[in-house]
Amino acid sequence: MIQDVFNKIIQALEREFRDVDIYKDNIEQGLTGPCFFIENLTSASKHFLGNKYLRNSDFCIHYFPADKINTNYELNTVLERLFDCMELIGEDGNFIRGNDMRAERNEGTLMFFVTYKFFVVKIGKSEPEMETVETVTKLKG
Repeated sequence: MIQDVFNKIIQALEREFRDVDIYKDNIEQGLTGPCFFIENLTSASKHFLGNKYLRNSDFCIHYFPADKINTNYELNTVLERLFDCMELIGEDGNFIRGNDMRAERNEGTLMFFVTYKFFVVKIGKSEPEMETVETVTKLKG
């Protein structure tokens, strides 16, 4: 399910930022902006009820701007768009809401943090059904 959330983040970014590259794996040296890099920072699972588990996954979306010198306007614009497009990710009525969204700037890049909370239902092994049962009964008198 965590990979599903990861893929929904990518889809939301692709819809909102059509012309921006998105990196999912290791960052290459000397990459040219504008581009995004997505990473899953932490994940936790807590037993909720029966076979339901509450999962929390924290993601960081790094944005590397096109202009390395005058970044203020570009980072502010991208940040506003990230708040909007990361609030609800998914499609066809199957949405997950982003929580605890915040951003930091570090050396001319934007780091956007978001947490997604969702339930997972574990389906256990089904026991084989009994095929046939024979009973013998006797009555007195």
